[in-house]
Amino acid sequence: KIFKKKTKLRVKNGAKYILLYIPRMEIIFYERGTKKKLPKSAFKESNLLRKLAVKNNFIYIDTTSELMNYVHNLPLNFDIKDLPLLKDGNLNKIGYEIVSNVIIKHLELKNWHYLYLKIYDFYIMNHFTFINYNKYDE
Repeated sequence: KIFKKKTKLRVKNGAKYILLYIPRMEIIFYERGTKKKLPKSAFKESNLLRKLAVKNNFIYIDTTSELMNYVHNLPLNFDIKDLPLLKDGNLNKIGYEIVSNVIIKHLELKNWHYLYLKIYDFYIMNHFTFINYNKYDE
């Protein structure tokens, strides 16, 4: 119901949704902690959200690989404060910087001028986020 209502508003205003996926802590640390490749089943949630985004004409941004690569490239003797997440699984400053860079990179690849975006809705639902924005030309 909320999707239908927001979709009508989005179409009326010429806006799009960005569905931003931030994986659970277990996924981010799996390969570093187990020295094994992340099983394909771990991507089930991400794949379902990608399908939801396509079905509803949302832009889908998945931060999994960037967060996992950051953790994987930490030195062996890293300090816990170098991790992108707090103990409770929420992003910290490093995590937000990584996620912000993913969003910016995605928008630049699409040639959208993120500095001219007016963000007017921000929903956090578990481990993914909806951002509703209007695109402004230069």
